[in-house]
Amino acid sequence: MSPAPVSRDLSLDVLRGGAILYIVGYYHIDKVWMVTLPDSLGRWLARVALALLCFLSGYLISRAATVGNWGDVWVFYRRRLLRIYPLYFLALVLFIWSGIIKENRFWPGALLYNTLIDLEVRTLWFISMIFVFYLLTPLFLWRKSEQRTLWLALGITGALSLAWFGFAQVDARLIPNFVAFAFGIWLSTKKTLTPMLLAPGWKSLLASLIGTALLAIFTLEDSPDDEEWLAMVGIVAWLLLSLPLLNAAGQWLAKHLPLRIIAFFSTSSFVLYLIHRIIYLWGEKIWSPTGWLLNLYYVLILLPLAAGLSYGIQVLYHRVVK
Repeated sequence: MSPAPVSRDLSLDVLRGGAILYIVGYYHIDKVWMVTLPDSLGRWLARVALALLCFLSGYLISRAATVGNWGDVWVFYRRRLLRIYPLYFLALVLFIWSGIIKENRFWPGALLYNTLIDLEVRTLWFISMIFVFYLLTPLFLWRKSEQRTLWLALGITGALSLAWFGFAQVDARLIPNFVAFAFGIWLSTKKTLTPMLLAPGWKSLLASLIGTALLAIFTLEDSPDDEEWLAMVGIVAWLLLSLPLLNAAGQWLAKHLPLRIIAFFSTSSFVLYLIHRIIYLWGEKIWSPTGWLLNLYYVLILLPLAAGLSYGIQVLYHRVVK
């Protein structure tokens, strides 16, 4: 596997950290905040955050490596599994032990096919979905080709859509999130398009602002669960159109936030996503205040504890598997 010579883009770290922090620091604990967003807006932002994480995952993986032979395929799978799966598996065991999910979800979750049979494993569904995308990634990275990337994305999206519409067997969220993931891979092959979207001028920003404002009007309305895929399609479209704005915001924050804070959340974000529900659950079993005390308990104790513990776990794990 040949690594691509790319420099680290702190703005993308900021966007990834911000997306996860919204999920774990607001969306999953909105009950503790004295002032909250309307439900439809909160859920809309959560969908945008998850689609953004899928896009960033596809974009960064495609920039980092090229698969040219079967040995590279094995190296890719081994690195991804070693980097992510042991921590995911540990979180799955703790989810079951803590009663967050039922015991009969263990094997579908452990073997990573729960999203293919539309079986919920709470927060961990997103990680198992990403694993499914990683299984398909070498097809895109094999001697990278812009046209083949596009046709593969269309073919796989069509197959997932057929599985959903024809048999209703797969998790509907797979479809739009895969589109975001595949678009990230495809965008990394477009040398002329990437600067326009990720390093835009004022005209691109203005067009993005107008387009996203108009599209948001049609995607903000909450949808029934059986129509969630349709809402997600609109949200992914909004995300792709908003990339110039999001990246401009990420670049501004990257310039003004202390590097230590960016590095902290970049390091801790994956484990934080995995374990935050466990920390919150056991934190409330230890002490369950109400009102403003509950707000302070989460903001000053549980969320910092989860973030700090996640950072320590990730650093230690990285040293072990390095």
